[in-house]
Amino acid sequence: MHNVSSALANWDDVRLFLAVARAGSMIGAARLARTDQSTISRRMNSLQEKLGAKLFERHSKGMRLTETGKLVLTFAETMEESAIDIERSSAGVDGEMRGMVTISTTEGLGAYWLAPKLISFQRQYPGLIINLDTTNIARDLSRHEADIAIRFNDPGAETNVARRVGRLQMRPFATQGYLRENGRPESKTELRHHVFCHFDEPPVGPLWSEWNAILENSRGVVFRSGSSNAVRLAVSEGFGIGLLPIYVADMDSRLVELPIDVGEPLDIYVVTHADRRASRRVRITLNHIYRMFDLDRHKYFAG
Repeated sequence: MHNVSSALANWDDVRLFLAVARAGSMIGAARLARTDQSTISRRMNSLQEKLGAKLFERHSKGMRLTETGKLVLTFAETMEESAIDIERSSAGVDGEMRGMVTISTTEGLGAYWLAPKLISFQRQYPGLIINLDTTNIARDLSRHEADIAIRFNDPGAETNVARRVGRLQMRPFATQGYLRENGRPESKTELRHHVFCHFDEPPVGPLWSEWNAILENSRGVVFRSGSSNAVRLAVSEGFGIGLLPIYVADMDSRLVELPIDVGEPLDIYVVTHADRRASRRVRITLNHIYRMFDLDRHKYFAG
């Protein structure tokens, strides 16, 4: 293989390589990098020629890294970290890196997934105050009720700037104890023999409509709450089955994911009002959130 550092001299090539590695497909990378698939394919072919090695191999679900590709990924991520450090350093001398950034999202995504991702970020910018609003109220960005919103399916007003960052897969979860006592459902049809934990005011959308229809034909709902955390805890204690994001399996070892598709995943958008992007602290926070979604795309937010 030719010299890696010289072959990776073009940052645009590195950026596109990272997009393909994280998205797992040319189509996904095109969405991630905001360019067209032919451009990415052409640039990746050129990069492989420079390196004298194949970086990706095709498989049934898209593209995966070769052993050489995994080595190049290490170099590419180091370059990306350096680029981010440069941006952070330049931002650090700016007084705008002080003050509050308000992020509006749902309780589940905010408390379980996003909050831990913001700890090290805030430590890098100790002048920032992160206000994580998880009240599940759709804040009006045009009135500055929030600086950034993470929403499902609806980017909001035309004056908002939205980026689709992935899809949230929801699955039924239960505990081993509950399944031993009540049996393990293998299909949507078999769910009718079970009891459930659910929200007292379920979210709207096709996925939740389909889930509500399943519950209406079941043994019933035995636990309700307006808190997603309370619903998760009830499922963890064996009350019944609950529809939860797939990342909760990594938070609570008591939870068992049931591989039953009950509806289409939820599109996730990171949204801000156009005039808030002029604020350096909002822009830097946005970039951090984008990066966190990118890093967890394969694991939780594929699609």
